[in-house]
Amino acid sequence: MDPYLCTYVDVDGPDVGVECTVIQPMSVLAAQPSCPITFRSLWIDAATPPRLDWYRVPCAGTYDVIRGTLPGPASDGSRINLGPVTCLANDFPQIDFWYVSGPVDPESPPLGKAFFYLVRAAGLPAGDMTYGHSSDGLEEVPLSGDCSP
Repeated sequence: MDPYLCTYVDVDGPDVGVECTVIQPMSVLAAQPSCPITFRSLWIDAATPPRLDWYRVPCAGTYDVIRGTLPGPASDGSRINLGPVTCLANDFPQIDFWYVSGPVDPESPPLGKAFFYLVRAAGLPAGDMTYGHSSDGLEEVPLSGDCSP
């Protein structure tokens, strides 16, 4: 799979313009890739105000970034309720670099509280548009304030 074009190519047949000594293609067909979402790191840089950065997700077109306040997220048995959140960036563009230099957050958490941030990739071939899942597989869903999909 090409990580930038996000397409798989099925090759089959004797000559379809693909030169390869190992296989003899009969035809070339585009196939839908399964493009997993994995945000291995989300970090805040030392800029003032601080900027959120993350590793780019192959196949993503844009990103949504939300901020919530801790404590807040809690399981209700069928999902992780993130509580009320603030949309920091809606449809933030994908750039052709190994990481995304995301939006700034001009606010600081209230005294005794902490912020959490989540990123959702959009434009993936499989159409997955979630902020992630807990370790037991429950989807993480904002109560209010989400970015529009």
